[in-house]
Order: sequence, then structure tokens, then C-alpha cells
Amino acid sequence: MQQLKRILLTVFASILMMSAARAQYAEWGASIGMSHYFGDLNADFNPTHPGGMAMLNYRKILNPFFAYRFDAMAGLSYYDSKWSSNPYWAYQNLNFNAKYGLITSMLEFNLFKFEVDKDKYETAFTPYVATGAGLGYFINQATYNGATYKLYALRTEGSKYNQVFFCFPMEFGLKWRLAKAWTLAVHTTYIPTSTDFLDDVAATYNGNGVMAGNNNLTDPSNVLNPLGDVLNKQRGMKGKDALLLTGISLHYSILYKRCPMVGTDPDADYIRWWKSR
Repeated sequence: MQQLKRILLTVFASILMMSAARAQYAEWGASIGMSHYFGDLNADFNPTHPGGMAMLNYRKILNPFFAYRFDAMAGLSYYDSKWSSNPYWAYQNLNFNAKYGLITSMLEFNLFKFEVDKDKYETAFTPYVATGAGLGYFINQATYNGATYKLYALRTEGSKYNQVFFCFPMEFGLKWRLAKAWTLAVHTTYIPTSTDFLDDVAATYNGNGVMAGNNNLTDPSNVLNPLGDVLNKQRGMKGKDALLLTGISLHYSILYKRCPMVGTDPDADYIRWWKSR
């Protein structure tokens, strides 16, 4: 894993250096969509209870195939163990909702040549892939008997965990050029994270018995169906939590004025581009 990260960083840095001299324009954009959670409470990978997400994007175009992207997003994901097809998980009566923020940077690759400031027909559409790294922060809560509890502060797993996490997004999408400066995209982004606590569930019942009123937040199973003695029994699944984002975005391109060659008009490229819009 560490070797793969080094290779990706090396390739990314090389493309940046080779393409910096040819960078001509950038794009600003916004995305909205759905946020799916997969983890200990949703081990079935059930996509039928999505939350929402919103995102702002900045894309620096390196050449017709590569772009460097910076994203800032906020989202909400939630789940309830009663939706599980496995009776044991359903009877645990665990639920959560997590508000999160993410900052990511990704290298984007167009499968077809794509230039939004050109009039060639072949630049009007392309599939693309992107990958990179990011940093996130989450706040999780649960609701029992009408009361909401901040799970990250209660240590229902018996130990304090970090609300900051790393992530490594991988995205696939489709782009369409709507006009000379506008691009529409639909995309799906899988985001494996470095935390197992988005849902406040990780390993085993350790018997710490966190109580809030009449609610046993460590083991609320007796509300639905008693599981008996759950001490040291499995409470969650192995592996880290993940997010799956599906959305639609709209981007507007901004041309940068380049340093002119000797004997050329420094504003020629810009004027031609502006008149063509």
C-alpha cells in the first residue's frame, strides 16, 4: 500500500511538472448529489437510504487529457441496523447519522481529448477517471426514544477515537460540453476512509455500559429483541468505513492569459477566445 502511494505521488508530480507550461485555463464548479454510507451497520451494502452532499470544485486544466482538481464538500450519511437483512445486526438496534466535511485533491484523466474552449465536435464528450487523497472530519449522533446523543463524546466503544480521518477517493464520471465555457458532468466517487467510527461501531461489546437516561447506548438491543449477554461479542465488522457519492456538477471555464512568444500580440489568444463565446 505504501509503495502504491509513492508511485501515485511520483506520477502525479511528474504530470504536474510536464504540463505546467501548457496550462491554459481552469474551471470553477459546484456539485450536488447523494451520500451513501457503507460500514459496520450497513454490511449488506444497501444503497436505499442515502444522505445528501454538496461540493465546490476548482479544476486546473493541464492539457486536454489531464487536470488537477481541488474539492471541498459537506455531506450527511445515516443508517439504522434494523434495515439489515442479518437478524443479529438488525436486533442490535444501533443507529447513527454523521455530518462530515472533506477536502480532497485529485488527478483527473479524460479518456478522450476534451477541450471546452475549442469548437471541434470530438471534444464535446468524454468519460473520465480521477484519484487522489483527502482529509475529513465528522460528527456523529444517534437517536433513541426521541433523544439525540453525540456519540463521539460518549465512548460507547470504550475508547476515544479521532474525528479526523484520511481518505483516498476514486471517481468515474462522464462530461459533456454544453456551451463554449460550460461543462456538465455526472460522477460516482468511492471514498474509503481511515476511520472505523463514522457509525460509532467498530469491534466488540466491551461491557462499559454507557447509559443516557434509560438508554444503554453501548447495547440498546433490548428495545427490539434481547440478544442476551453481549459482553465480548462482535459488535461490528472488520474493515474501515467508506462513503459512496453520486452527483451531478456544472463547471464554468476561465481562460488564463499566457506569456506571449517574441513578436506576437500578448492579447491575441484572449481576444480570439472572448469573441468566440
